[in-house]
Amino acid sequence: MSYIEVNGITTWYSEQGAGEPLILLHGGMVGSFSWGSSGIVESLAEHFRVFSFDRRARGLTHDPGGPITYDAMTDDTIRFVEAIGCGPAHFVGYSDGANIIMLLALRRPDLVRQIALLSGNFHYSGLMADAFDSAALAAFVAGWYDANSPSGAGHAQDLAARLGPELVRAPTLSEADLAKITARTLIMAADDDLIPIEHFVAQYRAIEHSELAVVPGTSHGFVAEKSAITRSLLIEFLTKGPQPTFFGVRRAAH
Repeated sequence: MSYIEVNGITTWYSEQGAGEPLILLHGGMVGSFSWGSSGIVESLAEHFRVFSFDRRARGLTHDPGGPITYDAMTDDTIRFVEAIGCGPAHFVGYSDGANIIMLLALRRPDLVRQIALLSGNFHYSGLMADAFDSAALAAFVAGWYDANSPSGAGHAQDLAARLGPELVRAPTLSEADLAKITARTLIMAADDDLIPIEHFVAQYRAIEHSELAVVPGTSHGFVAEKSAITRSLLIEFLTKGPQPTFFGVRRAAH
């Protein structure tokens, strides 16, 4: 576990495993600590050189103050990859971490190998705002932040107040934008997600080289709820090429 300066921000990251580089992006209100008992990091590190990093004002990374925008978070991610010199890399992102990967894949396709998008929305309208309670999530993670954040006690509530407005106005990608993503893509979702199934289907239809997996009996927290299935699908996708199918329609050429 180390720190590196990214866009003037003292940024926490960890590195595990060996092989091709893989960048793991956590969700919005949390940090890399959220991967926790899911075993995602350890499983991926058996196959890849895995970099996990805490994004601005999250986890153990310092807070530069000011608004927290997708544009800034995407630029931070690009600068992190450049700073550690590991591009092109595989990317796995959860929730708004997946949103950032979509933006990065469009802005800097040269940095991308394959991408896995776990419960990400390409347009803010895809997030069920009435079902997302940033204050409740802040309360859920407040204990960790109070004990560990370099910003001190109360940071979770401050973070929710600053991040919440961005989630209802961004990202603003269209299906036409997604069609420009050339990387092979895995889209994963829950069958009872904060994002409607139809939104994930639209992602799948728009990104040409994509595959879609819906994890049954789960919510937006499917990574923790059914971690074994999540790990298996990720590793299958990331370590093997497109599999031949018998009756393909969309992927008939495979």
